[in-house]
Amino acid sequence: SIITTLLISYLTLALIGEKFKKLLDKLSISESKLLLSSTLPLVLVLLYTISYQVFNHRPLLIDTIVQLFQAEIFNAGRPTAKLPPLMEFFVTQHMLFEENGWYGQYPPGHSFILFLGLLIGEPLFFTILLAVSTVVIIHKFANHLYGKEVANLSIVLTVLSPFFMFMSASYMNHVSTLFLLSSFLYSFALWESSSKWQYL
Repeated sequence: SIITTLLISYLTLALIGEKFKKLLDKLSISESKLLLSSTLPLVLVLLYTISYQVFNHRPLLIDTIVQLFQAEIFNAGRPTAKLPPLMEFFVTQHMLFEENGWYGQYPPGHSFILFLGLLIGEPLFFTILLAVSTVVIIHKFANHLYGKEVANLSIVLTVLSPFFMFMSASYMNHVSTLFLLSSFLYSFALWESSSKWQYL
């Protein structure tokens, strides 16, 4: 029954959670750094594996297609693409066609990051790098506010989050947004505790 399943799930999580908490309590600061340094290469490998094995290393949503297309436009050295001669065959969602050219409706920031990747022949390189950097920033933010135990737990939970992993292996602008928001929160916390203007 549903009640039995919920009860078993709750007891299992409570048992695992208690053992996991004891393990985290044993971790020192040096072990925390070891956990972080051993996790980052794993995240990098997992993200590329997901990108190739699950997404075929391609943009699959119209949002990601448009943003990669905009990156290709930047790679051609232009802010907009020239209008196609038969525009009706190219009209799609999130693309704008005006007298000056053809371009994506999204702000150009994430497309510019994809463009930097195109320059080295790997459009996802810097996006995945931002995802890995986000894990570091979340750890530092949690350590600054809540201590090393919570910081260590934040690494584990971030890496075990399917949403984080699948999103980070895609061309979505959510990756760069999460990195920037995490950076802002960490910088704000540092500024609030030290009042040093550099953190602003």
